[in-house]
Amino acid sequence: MIVFASPVEQHPYIQSNMTLGMTNISSNFPSTNLFTYDPTNVAKTTANNTVITLDLGMARWVSIISLMYSNVGPRATIKVEGSLDNTNFITVENGPFWANLATVAAAGPYAEDADPRKGSLPRNHSFWYAGAGVENSFRYIRISVADPDVASLSFGRLFIGRAFRPKVSYQYGSGFKFEDSGRRERTDQGALILDPGKSIVLASVKLDFLSTNEMYDYIWEFNYWRGSCREFFCCLDTTNTPASVARLQKNLLYCTITDGRNIDSASFEAWSQTWILESF
Repeated sequence: MIVFASPVEQHPYIQSNMTLGMTNISSNFPSTNLFTYDPTNVAKTTANNTVITLDLGMARWVSIISLMYSNVGPRATIKVEGSLDNTNFITVENGPFWANLATVAAAGPYAEDADPRKGSLPRNHSFWYAGAGVENSFRYIRISVADPDVASLSFGRLFIGRAFRPKVSYQYGSGFKFEDSGRRERTDQGALILDPGKSIVLASVKLDFLSTNEMYDYIWEFNYWRGSCREFFCCLDTTNTPASVARLQKNLLYCTITDGRNIDSASFEAWSQTWILESF
C-alpha cells in the first residue's frame, strides 16, 4: 500500500514556532541543513553519534519520520522517541538505521548474498511509519543515531510528516521511469567522452476510486500546498514493512510533483488523480 506525506515543518501554522537541536554538530555543516530540500547540503557531526531534538512548537500528529541521504553504514542504529511534555518519551523506533534491514548488521566481511548492502542505495535512508490508521501526537521528537564504522555522520534531510494512505492504493497504469543526468559527447576525432551523472527516479502514480473525503482532505491539499516546487515524501509499497523490508529502500521517494496536478471525477463520488513524481 502506498503512503504520502508532506513535511510538518512547512505547515503554514507551525513553521515559525519550531526549534531544532543536534549534538556534536559541525559549525560548517549546521543542523538547519536538515530542513533544506537539497540533499547535498548536509548536516554533519564531529563524532560517530548524535542526538537530534525537535520542538514543533505545538502538539502535532506525526506518522512518518525519515533521516535521508546519510553516510552511515549497515551497523548504524537509530532510536526515535516522541513526547508531549519533553519529559515522558515513548519509543516508536529502535533498531537498524537502514530501511532495508530488519536487524542491525554484524561486523563484516560478508558473503555476497549475505551482504547487508545488497538492495541498498548509495545514500541511505531510515524510515519509520506508524502504520495504517495509526498516528501519534507529539510536540517533542528525539532521534538518536550511532555508527561504529564512521568517524562522523552526515544527513541530507530530516523528514517528519503526517501520512495519507488511500484506502484503494496503486492502480494499473502506475510505473517507474529512470533518467540519467550524465553526458555523452564525442571529440572532433570521434572519441567518446563519458561524464557519468546521477540516476533520477520518476514514478507515475495513479490513484482511482478516491473518496470525497480523501480528495478534499488530502489530494486537494497536496496539489495546493506542494505545487511543483515544494517537496514531499512517499513510500510506494509499505507492504515491505515490518515483516519484509529488503526492498523498502527502493520504494522510498523524496520528490516533487512534476506533472499531473489535476483531479478528475471518475464516477459519482469517486475521484481520480495521477501524479508524475521526480526524485531529488
